[in-house]
Amino acid sequence: MKLTRNSNAAPTVEKNTLGISRRQFMKQAGITSGGIAAASLLGTGMMRKAEAKVQTVAHDAPTEIKRTVCSACAVGCGLYAEVQNGVWTGQEPAFDHPFNSGGHCAKGASLRYHTHSYKRVKYPMKLEGGK
Repeated sequence: MKLTRNSNAAPTVEKNTLGISRRQFMKQAGITSGGIAAASLLGTGMMRKAEAKVQTVAHDAPTEIKRTVCSACAVGCGLYAEVQNGVWTGQEPAFDHPFNSGGHCAKGASLRYHTHSYKRVKYPMKLEGGK
């Protein structure tokens, strides 16, 4: 809205409409959001229910829960690390931490795999004979 003053008279209000009224906008927004909701209900065949994978531990060592912070970025979100025989075997976000309040970002969720992945290069690679 734009307020204009004509001499000493009371200011008048000019509406800056873009060819659509507020009522038309609300109707179109409602129809659009209803269509999106209906489409999401119809598209359930494309999604599967997630299933947790069961991991077995070869040895029966007790699991220690250690509170630590995520080192993926500078925020410092809290997490609980599950440690067996000095090996980091699992992690959960800290629900009582003030920064992340129980959430994980993508970097934080994959933090453990930076050091414990089978794809990780563990020794320096050397080029010998062109290979």
